[in-house]
Amino acid sequence: MVFFWYGPGWINKAQYADIKLDSFYTSIFGVSTVLTGFLATFYGIIATSPTKFMQRLKRTKAFAKCKRLIKNAMGYGFALTLMSIPLLILVPLPTERLTGNNIAFSAYAAFTVWTLAAFYRAASSFFVMVEEPEEQLPLGG
Repeated sequence: MVFFWYGPGWINKAQYADIKLDSFYTSIFGVSTVLTGFLATFYGIIATSPTKFMQRLKRTKAFAKCKRLIKNAMGYGFALTLMSIPLLILVPLPTERLTGNNIAFSAYAAFTVWTLAAFYRAASSFFVMVEEPEEQLPLGG
């Protein structure tokens, strides 16, 4: 919402200062592909880990929730990556309020924040789980 209202002014000032705004799309594309790939690899490792600790962890409710968070974050990251491809080519910049470019760019910025928050939730939920002493892990029912 903040970007929807103030974004066009910021974009105009950035263009006047000769800041390359197409780098915004490139950086979001790069970060989302790397984080999505990282989560996919991470999920594969924890899903196939034969260690005793991981086998015990897989029986917990917390691990089931963690798997769901990881899958959601991967889905959001994949969607953000796909959304970024046409934006890398078209480079729509919202220079006026209440235009299609402003609405689309604001939605893209909001989805980017949502996706980064999903990545954080997935990673932090796993770290909380593995830092818990093994004897205190709640078993699923």
